Amino acid sequence: MNLIGRFARRQDGAVTVDWVVLSAAVIALAVGVALAVEKTALRQTDGLPEKVRSLLDGMEGDGPSG
Repeated sequence: MNLIGRFARRQDGAVTVDWVVLSAAVIALAVGVALAVEKTALRQTDGLPEKVRSLLDGMEGDGPSG
């Protein structure tokens, strides 16, 4: 019974649990932000290769005449 009483009075485990919960919350928030940024970045870059290709096609005739 002495072992159980000592275990119940110690606070080391509770502090560890607090840190684990806090760390999990921070990681979950970071994942949420990363997903939101990814979706926005992908939406902003839709059609980008075609736009670059058309700009490069338009620049082909603008070189120095030789």
